[in-house]
Amino acid sequence: MKGKKLLLTIVCFVIIGSLLAGFGLGCKGTTTTTTTKETKTLEIGSIMALTGWFAPNEVVGSRELNCYVDYVNENGGITIGDTNYTIKIISIDNQSTLDGTAAAANQLAYQNKVKFVLEPLGFLSISGNSIFTENKIVAFCPYNTMIPDEIGTFTPYKFIGSVSLYGNILGAFEGIKVNFPDVKSVVCVNQDDGTIAGTSAVIDIVAPATSLTVVGDFISYAPDAVDFNPVASLLNAASADAVVMTGGPYNHVAAVIKALRSMGNEKPFIYVGQLDGQALIEIIGEEYATNIQTLGIIEDPNNPQLLNELIQRMQTKYNDTFVSGVNANCLYVLLQGIEAAQSLDTDVVKAKLESMTTFDTIYGAGSWGGLVTYGIKHAVVNPIPTQLIMNGECTMGPFVTISIP
Repeated sequence: MKGKKLLLTIVCFVIIGSLLAGFGLGCKGTTTTTTTKETKTLEIGSIMALTGWFAPNEVVGSRELNCYVDYVNENGGITIGDTNYTIKIISIDNQSTLDGTAAAANQLAYQNKVKFVLEPLGFLSISGNSIFTENKIVAFCPYNTMIPDEIGTFTPYKFIGSVSLYGNILGAFEGIKVNFPDVKSVVCVNQDDGTIAGTSAVIDIVAPATSLTVVGDFISYAPDAVDFNPVASLLNAASADAVVMTGGPYNHVAAVIKALRSMGNEKPFIYVGQLDGQALIEIIGEEYATNIQTLGIIEDPNNPQLLNELIQRMQTKYNDTFVSGVNANCLYVLLQGIEAAQSLDTDVVKAKLESMTTFDTIYGAGSWGGLVTYGIKHAVVNPIPTQLIMNGECTMGPFVTISIP
């Protein structure tokens, strides 16, 4: 009798256990079907000046882009419906020419048949505009130089993935107010490379808005200049509280600073652009490396996490800590638009991007601007980093907030 009761008890436990499992309360996964997502590759075109006169700028950008793609793919890529997409960049060298950009645009549109493209910087992107517009290819340009043909209502599928020249000038001037509050007037200098007219127009807007006075005319020099003492003499003679250099390669920036400092001029020197502060210190020497502000970036605990991630990956992969982030930021914002749209249809992605009032950027929270400035509200706006070089040391300054009308 006892044996029968024991057997009945065991049977009851087995039945209850089976019922619990059927309701998902027993062993996990007993009745759950697991769906494996399909994995595909999303090819995105990239046009950069990997050779030619502009290569020193763009090679660094291509490395940043590679590091960010590695990061995306290692973290699962992007998901559209039941499909995971890893990212593959089809990179084409435009050899620092407009003809090279046109040839690359044709190849990407008609041979590779890509739907999304990362363009070269500003003026080198112009010759790809009509091809990408005709084929409804969503294109992200990493930098705009205020030349009218770069972007407008005639490029409805084109976006600017960084604050570019307008935002950098505004960010640099806002940085002056924070980092050098005693500065009330500036004198401006740049190489005569065809961008001074556009730059001057921006400064005419930005200076009054930031309560800074521009002293005298824009001082310029030939792009192939070797002796920078004449330029420095003009800057030194100007009755301004600070010098603002709106562009130019490392060797020009270093040469102007060294010439000024050797004249005893230690006024704040503001460079409107991203550069490696430590590399600049090595070129000009610690004795001249003070009172300098750039828009460069170094690893810092106050940086957004993704920015530090990019710096660390650049150091590991290329033994280079310099990061501007603009090329990676283009892809970062584009991928957010694609995932939010849950589509690879470029009309759907374009509309979704335009409807996003806020999104993430490598530099922090982002939004769209540019309707007044460019004629189309397709320009990324994000916080601007400031980098300070003081007494031979490079540190991060505060990020400043801007808007692009």
